[in-house]
Amino acid sequence: MARLDPRIAAEIVRCRDEPRHLDRHLKIVNKEGRLIPYRPHDCQRAISDMLDTRPWSFVLKARRVGCSTEISRWIFHRVLFAPHLQAVVLAHLDESAQEILRIHQTFHDHLPEPLRTLFPLRKSNTQEILFAHGGRIRVASARTEKLRSSGYQIVHASEVAQYPDVKKMMRSAFSAADG
Repeated sequence: MARLDPRIAAEIVRCRDEPRHLDRHLKIVNKEGRLIPYRPHDCQRAISDMLDTRPWSFVLKARRVGCSTEISRWIFHRVLFAPHLQAVVLAHLDESAQEILRIHQTFHDHLPEPLRTLFPLRKSNTQEILFAHGGRIRVASARTEKLRSSGYQIVHASEVAQYPDVKKMMRSAFSAADG
């Protein structure tokens, strides 16, 4: 196995220990369909700060302000650096869930080569990305019945007001969550 350049190793450690430092390596697709560097705005940074201190948080917000992108960044960082950590993203529609998963896939696909090499994917499809180290980010619609007994440590429930049966979905999602 080749030795890692000490500067690259230090950069990876800094990305692990300082979640905001990873931002400099993340890319997103903007509203015009162009791949651009991820640069969070104040609202996004406030969401991340809230999640760091209160992980069971509810965000009431306007649509299309980048909250799901920031929550995706927060989840991606944790799963990237924590083997076997399991996250699920729920959305009111399959298409919305898959759109959020594409954010995670874009983050991974456009990481610098040393990070992509250290954190390869075992599987990536329309329902999940599974890292070789066992970490996983899965998406599902609010209509799914397949969450029970899944052992998720992170649950991101997006657009909850649009769920057909909020109580049923929350019971299913949180019975599948550890802790």
